[in-house]
Amino acid sequence: MTRVLLDQGFSPKLAERLGELGYDVTRAGADHDGPTDDAAVLAQAAREGRVLVTQNVGDFLSIAGADGGPAVVIASPIRYPRSPLTVDRLLFHIDALLVGPDAEEVGAGGVHWLEAPPGCPFLGPPSSRTPPSET
Repeated sequence: MTRVLLDQGFSPKLAERLGELGYDVTRAGADHDGPTDDAAVLAQAAREGRVLVTQNVGDFLSIAGADGGPAVVIASPIRYPRSPLTVDRLLFHIDALLVGPDAEEVGAGGVHWLEAPPGCPFLGPPSSRTPPSET
């Protein structure tokens, strides 16, 4: 099963629930107090062979995605606000991404949106994501 590193700010309950599904999960900064530098979190994911799940879009888009780097899965804070009510949605979508048809692509590294917000400029024009209509 996939190894996962949850960035700071995610509920410990999410880590617990992913563990119940069989994932090897750890949380960034769990072994010490205070915030952890984003580059250190990314290095930890690479060192431990983990997929990093984060909501920190701005910082990780600029440092993630290097060849040979770990996969970074972005959970939009718009779609997944930090709330106990969001844990089940996050759990379902993280699991679906990591075991679904895109699992191999995610395992190869790069940046992946858990569920991109509408009109996200990082996904390319809509025409590149929409299959051509059959006429």
